[in-house]
Amino acid sequence: MRGEPAVRGTTSRVQDFQRAGSRTSKGDHRWPSLGSDTGDWAVYGWFLRGLRDVWLLLPDYLGFVVSARLEQDLGSVGLAAADIELGTLAPVGSGAGDEVEELGQLGVEGAARLGGFLLLGLRGTAAWLMTQSDGDLAQLALVPFVRCQIGLGMAHANAPKPAFVEARLVVNLDAPLGFSFQGSGIDVEDGAGGSWTFVLRAGADFP
Repeated sequence: MRGEPAVRGTTSRVQDFQRAGSRTSKGDHRWPSLGSDTGDWAVYGWFLRGLRDVWLLLPDYLGFVVSARLEQDLGSVGLAAADIELGTLAPVGSGAGDEVEELGQLGVEGAARLGGFLLLGLRGTAAWLMTQSDGDLAQLALVPFVRCQIGLGMAHANAPKPAFVEARLVVNLDAPLGFSFQGSGIDVEDGAGGSWTFVLRAGADFP
């Protein structure tokens, strides 16, 4: 079993290889206290992530994040993991609101190992803006994923595999974004749905 607590601060943006399957209409989306000058790119970036990791997308806020992850490697069977993140957004720029925002994120996942190097799994996530009481700002999502672990001895479950390639699909389940495969656009007022995100990523662990 492996646990990974962490504390970090960030004002940066992270770019993933993502494609949104939404037909989005640019309406007047109300995100209270997040400022009116952050731009559509920040709001839609938040949509792409299932309302997670907003601290990566707002340049007028300074984000402080405390995170912890617990992961159990089940050998040839697969793996199971859970994680939690608590974030604080402090306004530092002219485009920010006047209040400090508090956010929380939860995630649980399980994956089956196929052939020693392929993981087929499902992740469930929850994210909510804890300092807001106006409307539904808690979002649930399911994220099916396939991960190919790359290294010497790929056919053996216990052999080192420091690199990976992963594909995942973020499927929103409820309001405010609405169900991913229902509706024709994003409407925060009534959860119109119609937004999903495909993510392709790669990485490596270095000793």
